[in-house]
Amino acid sequence: MVAVRVMQWQATAGGSMTYRLDWPGRVLTRLGHTVRRCERAIHSWVADSDVVVGQFVANEAPSLRWQEWAAEGRTLVYDVDDDLSCVDPESVKAYAYYSDPVVQARIGANMAVATRVTAATDGIAAWAARWARDVVVVPNGLPAQLLCAPDRPARADGRVVVGWAGSMQTLPELRLVARALQRLLESTPGVVVHTVGVPADAVASTGLTHPGVQVTPWVAGTDTYLTVIDFDVWVAPYRDIAFNRAKVPTKALEAMFLGIPIVASPVGQYATVVRHGVTGLLVRADHEWGRHIRGLVLDPARRAAMGDAARSAAAAHVVEGLGPLWEKALTP
Repeated sequence: MVAVRVMQWQATAGGSMTYRLDWPGRVLTRLGHTVRRCERAIHSWVADSDVVVGQFVANEAPSLRWQEWAAEGRTLVYDVDDDLSCVDPESVKAYAYYSDPVVQARIGANMAVATRVTAATDGIAAWAARWARDVVVVPNGLPAQLLCAPDRPARADGRVVVGWAGSMQTLPELRLVARALQRLLESTPGVVVHTVGVPADAVASTGLTHPGVQVTPWVAGTDTYLTVIDFDVWVAPYRDIAFNRAKVPTKALEAMFLGIPIVASPVGQYATVVRHGVTGLLVRADHEWGRHIRGLVLDPARRAAMGDAARSAAAAHVVEGLGPLWEKALTP
């Protein structure tokens, strides 16, 4: 394939940038392409690129620039990893922004003039197709090197860590399982609940107030964030709302690569990525949270078997294997 020169125009420095720009960019570089990434558009880079990848371009000034590039006939790829038409109202700041009709109109117009839209899931692609003439699904993947990480040795003190990872935007999801986790801590010695991504007062607001709760606030950088995950059981509760049904099953993928059994809501792609009874457990009724989590806490052999199966299944989701999809999507 002819090498292409790609300029990635990032909108954030969070997980979306890592999954949709950084890791794919590393793969494309290994395949012989030139990839450069910036947060503020560098005009000389634009002029010297075969394709510009824009990460959910929505603000007024970037949108004007995007429209100008389209008018000049440049190859533009609009990348999106959330359905921005149905942002959760409980994510107050994000909802206030994305529910603005002017912002929605800009997003639609920017997708409409793009050469192509790359979407992370089928649900997101269906939304983007309302405006875009060419939409392709390129799923998320994680680096293969994570599969080479050694298994964690058993803890000498016998503790079992049940973990949740998220952000202030996903704090409402934690509330779904907070009562079950509180009861687990009260009834099962040796259990620690470790939350990652939100401050202690936010965790306490969900009802998780037991001394056995360990809190790690927001960790910058996905690579660094993954190093603080010390879970033996990963919980991933999600409300059955449109935004969650379209989203990427990020926590399931991360749990798989780290060899951790997950207990998750069967919402969106979690219902298929998590193989019930093999790589994790799916919760179809509220009372099952406590039963499923406690069952794994008390059965180390089952945890180990599920963790091994999860890591084996992760091989189908390495970002290196997505290189050909990204190459095809970025072909002018």
